[in-house]
Amino acid sequence: LRFQAIEAHMVGIAPTEGEEWTEAAIDCFVDMTCCGQWRAMVAEIVGYRKGSKNTAHSGSPIPCIKLYDPDGAPGIDLGTQLVQKNMAKQAPIEDLSPQFDLNVTDDENW
Repeated sequence: LRFQAIEAHMVGIAPTEGEEWTEAAIDCFVDMTCCGQWRAMVAEIVGYRKGSKNTAHSGSPIPCIKLYDPDGAPGIDLGTQLVQKNMAKQAPIEDLSPQFDLNVTDDENW
C-alpha cells in the first residue's frame, strides 16, 4: 500500500494554553481539513525534528510541515488560520534538520 498517513508536526503554532489542544481547536482543525472526506491537502516540509523515543517509531525523524488547503486562500497555511481563529498561538520555529538523512544513527546529527 502507498502511504495513507504519516506522523507530522505543524510548525509555527502551539496550543493556546498548556501543551494539549482544546476540543474546540481539534474540532476546528477537523473541519478545516475535511477529515474523513478524503480531501487532498498540500504539505510543505520545512525540516525534520527527532521523534520521541517513547513512540512506536522510536527516534525516527518527524517531518515538520506547513499545511495548506489547495482550494483555500493562496499562501495561507492552516496554522495561520488556526491562530487567526484564536484556536492556536504563534510559536517560534525550533531548530530543525534541513533534510532527512537515512544514515543518521546518532544524536549528534540532530
